[in-house]
Amino acid sequence: MTLISTIRINQTSPYDVQIIDDGLSLGFTTEKGIRYKIAFTEDCSIFSHNAYMFYIGAQDMPLGRDKKITNTIYSILGSFFEDNSRILLYFCDMKDHKQALRNRLFSMWYENFPEKVLFRKITMAIEVETDMYFVSLIALRTHPEIEQICNQFNQYINELRNK
Repeated sequence: MTLISTIRINQTSPYDVQIIDDGLSLGFTTEKGIRYKIAFTEDCSIFSHNAYMFYIGAQDMPLGRDKKITNTIYSILGSFFEDNSRILLYFCDMKDHKQALRNRLFSMWYENFPEKVLFRKITMAIEVETDMYFVSLIALRTHPEIEQICNQFNQYINELRNK
């Protein structure tokens, strides 16, 4: 199964994006040879359908800033949201305790996205013992159930906070 087409992505992406793995993952290589993987995993923990966890990973440590990476991710997400009934969930990885940094970067990408007015984004922080988890939801404002989705997300996160 292929979730999104690379044809539209590669019309606007500065890096060549290829489908990898099971069709739910994409990959591209930067000019400096750093390989990125972008994955979408269906997630039914909060919503019954059309909700996907979003993952960004680099094989090597990125060297400096590369605006082309940001623009490639914008192209990928633009293609993902061609279906206005999709929901994107982003949980900041905690493996190296840099989740706050990842949350700031993801928020910065969102704030600088030229078409951000088309989207609704909610980011919540959940404190567990001494760590903070950052969770974001992004959906198109034209999603047929946008208010119910936002309410359900807020309720779910608040239930997690109270455990």
